[in-house]
Parts: sequence; structure tokens; C-alpha cells
Amino acid sequence: VEQPGSVGFSNDGRLFLTQGPLPLVRIWDRATSKALVSIDCPCGRGTRLTFSNDAKKAALAGLDHSISLMSLRHPAALQRLGQHEDLVFDMVFSVDDRWLASAAKDGRVIMWDVEGARPAWQAQGDWQFTVAMTSDGGRVVHGDFHGRLHVRD
Repeated sequence: VEQPGSVGFSNDGRLFLTQGPLPLVRIWDRATSKALVSIDCPCGRGTRLTFSNDAKKAALAGLDHSISLMSLRHPAALQRLGQHEDLVFDMVFSVDDRWLASAAKDGRVIMWDVEGARPAWQAQGDWQFTVAMTSDGGRVVHGDFHGRLHVRD
């Protein structure tokens, strides 16, 4: 693997994603250590990669502050959700993969409707470094630059 900038495992541990210094995203089979998919991401080098819970999609956050979804069935057809105004530090899918929450340096946490490819809601504050979600997607907690945690129902 070239110098990874971002990595992510599927929940079952069979697959992992890498993106190095180039905008090349690869999906690897852990058992064989072979790249199954290699695509150029228009978002530039990635800042965060994460698999959906069913491992059918991956979310990619790029240096251009965009968030895109990649279907593992059709990896070259990236679906752009939208973008933050600064670097995305963290992303998490809901257990049912209907929602994707992103936290960024622009101070926003955005809850994305994955199927509709649009923001469902957003919260504004200082730099948001981390985000987590309950299994039903009903509650989100995010942490900011000052070490404060914020819970949203």
C-alpha cells in the first residue's frame, strides 16, 4: 500500500479502503491482500473514508471538503452528497445505512439523507472533530475543538 492518508475497515473485517497521497481510492480484500477496486476520486486526496454497515457503500471525504458516496457494485459512479466549508474530520453511518453524519473544521455537523443525497439537518459550533450515532440514528453526539460534547436528539 502506498503511503495511506486515510483507511477504513468494513464491519466484518473482510474489506478495507485506502487512499494515499494521490486521489486513488482502493478497496482491498484482507484475506488475499489484493486490490479489488482502484478509482481516481475527483475529491482529491481523502481526509476520511468509511464503509456503510452493510459494506455496500463507502463515504469519501476529500481535501476539497466534499463528501461522496461510492457504491461497491459500481465504484466509478460516485454520488456527491455535498460539502462542508472546511476539512471533514469524521463520518459515521447509521446502523440501517439511511443516514451519514459528518463533522468538520467548519464547525458543522451535517446529517445526510443517504438515499435522497441531501442534508437532513445540521448543527453549527466550533471545529467539530468527532461524531457518533445511536443504532437507530435518533441521537447524535459530536465533540468540538474545546473538548465539549454535544448531544442532539
